[in-house]
Amino acid sequence: MSSNTLADVLKSISRFLPETLLSSLSWQRVFDLAGQLPALLCPYSFGFEMPLHQPLQNVDFAFCITQPGCDILTGIYPLESRSELTENPRIWPGIKNFCKVWGNPGSGPFRRVENLWLEFRPENRNFVNTPVPFIKMKDPAGQETWLPDSLEMLYGKRIPERVKHCLSCFLKNLSPKLRPFQAGIYEQDGRCHIRLCLEGLMLKELPGFLKRTGLELPHLDDDVLSTMERICVHIDIGETMGQTIGIELRQDPGKELDARTQPEWDRVLDLLEQKGLCRPGNNAFLKEFRGYSYEMIHPDLAPFITFRFLYYLKVVYTPGEPAKVKAYFGFVNRTVVPAMENKTYHFIFHKQLSQEIIHGAIRKGITFLSLNQLPHGEFNTYISGDMEMRTAEYDSSPFVTAFVLYCTRHISDELFYLPRQRAGIFLHREGLPGYLWKYWTYASGRTIVPDTDDTCCISFIMQELFHLDEVKRNIPVILSNRDKNELFNTWIKEPHASNDTDIVVNANILLYLGNRKETKAAIAFIKECIVKGEEKKHYQYYLNNLACYYMVSRAAIHGIHDFKELFPVMKERILESRNPEGTWGDALSTALALCSLHNMEVPTGEADEAFLRLMNRQQANGAWGRSAFYAGPEPPGPHSVWFGSEELTTAFCLEVLTKRIGSTR
Repeated sequence: MSSNTLADVLKSISRFLPETLLSSLSWQRVFDLAGQLPALLCPYSFGFEMPLHQPLQNVDFAFCITQPGCDILTGIYPLESRSELTENPRIWPGIKNFCKVWGNPGSGPFRRVENLWLEFRPENRNFVNTPVPFIKMKDPAGQETWLPDSLEMLYGKRIPERVKHCLSCFLKNLSPKLRPFQAGIYEQDGRCHIRLCLEGLMLKELPGFLKRTGLELPHLDDDVLSTMERICVHIDIGETMGQTIGIELRQDPGKELDARTQPEWDRVLDLLEQKGLCRPGNNAFLKEFRGYSYEMIHPDLAPFITFRFLYYLKVVYTPGEPAKVKAYFGFVNRTVVPAMENKTYHFIFHKQLSQEIIHGAIRKGITFLSLNQLPHGEFNTYISGDMEMRTAEYDSSPFVTAFVLYCTRHISDELFYLPRQRAGIFLHREGLPGYLWKYWTYASGRTIVPDTDDTCCISFIMQELFHLDEVKRNIPVILSNRDKNELFNTWIKEPHASNDTDIVVNANILLYLGNRKETKAAIAFIKECIVKGEEKKHYQYYLNNLACYYMVSRAAIHGIHDFKELFPVMKERILESRNPEGTWGDALSTALALCSLHNMEVPTGEADEAFLRLMNRQQANGAWGRSAFYAGPEPPGPHSVWFGSEELTTAFCLEVLTKRIGSTR
């Protein structure tokens, strides 16, 4: 079973929200709302904001959308069914329009917006399906120009000029140390309001800031505020500066994760109760709620759990009214196996490993991949100036993600559903018009022409896993990109531009194109090279014959049956290249060799020792170590940069494990 809607996730937390906290009516409204939203739309964070001075019957519900989610919301990427909820004409058209712009790599929001929060207020039955949108900024530079335009897109109609003017004046007069980190837009009593959330103030600077801004200075509860290490200020802006002020209290980020390290929260909650700002029952609930709790989201989704924590308290001051306090308690989805979290497997070399142990290693590997997947869906690639990759830095590319998806394609949806879907959205987003792909991502800021290796590896995945048949539109371009010998060029350039051919790249092209008249020359040439033992002369980007044999053998099992004639010679060379301990050196090379042998249907007993040693190399976090898989630059120059990652090696090792025990679907 897969968690297809947010309601499936909320089922697991319902026991944390007793009816004394959230009325059955309010909970049902939230649950009905969540049932109309795909889980993939908000895969990471959601939570509730509640007033502390009254019984916790009415609670606001909010969740976070990252860039992959905007493709689901706008229907650009059809992984999930469309929701009738998002057809609501009140506010959703503006949110969808913003998401379309946000998804454009050349747009200002793409560069400057980190995520989008949607807040629902279920106590208002008329607006339960009408979210208040907030954007979180990762680059506030020039916000007086781009922020009003982004908020207007979210609003879905023109912001009144007086509101725009007031916002612009406020932003221009901010001191450099004050940083707007979040902004939202909403309607109240038929009027447009903008909420700005600011950070960078010390508590002692707050009175001076409010006075300079022209806001009425509230009576601050210094004994409450002074216990907190960080404050954020919420300012509402309408046609004039609003008088309602919210002061958000936070701990140092490292302390927010563990209730045992933040006794300050206890003192604050007790002070609030003494002042009549927090009911005793709410105080007790929050003290019990804080900190991480390892809870299963669904019994069929073994690695997927949710964490719960108190994120902030917010003191709200409105002229002529007593101060009010709200608390935000949140949930974060992660992929962890609690029983294995502090457990390291050490394997004794014996002839048989139990299915349970291999399944456990697979779960640990999937846990590592899921936890280390980047929010936009990519799996890490690293670039290094030395072949051993002792030092390396992040290099954003879709290529590694395509291999991670291929290697894990037989791992069940229950174990890898959300990471797989997020990765698919990432790959789809990186496509050029005509379904061509280039090595570096839009976000990397680096320019490069599209190439057949990226294009064909990704196109195969988009068809195999996500059934996106539209990618076939790129086939005429690929078929026309051949040299005089009818081998496929690596780079998709103008016909007379400099180019190169690589037999491993050609094997990946054949994986996608299959057996057709236009591929016969490439098939014949690859066979000739391997039979003669000259393969190493004809690849430039990959590092050894093991990578070549892996690509050829996987093309063979996916339809290039002529390559099966090469199995005896490839098997012999692979087995002869083992070192004295029975492996092929590092984990990556060993995994490539074992996968190739399995593709060639070599009995597992011929490489048992290598398999056992590979299992023993799995690290405590579930990963296998980083090694270089391919290199650059393009020929004729010598290799000067090498590429690989723990995620890539781990994916190949997981392919070995799943091949050993059969599909886990």
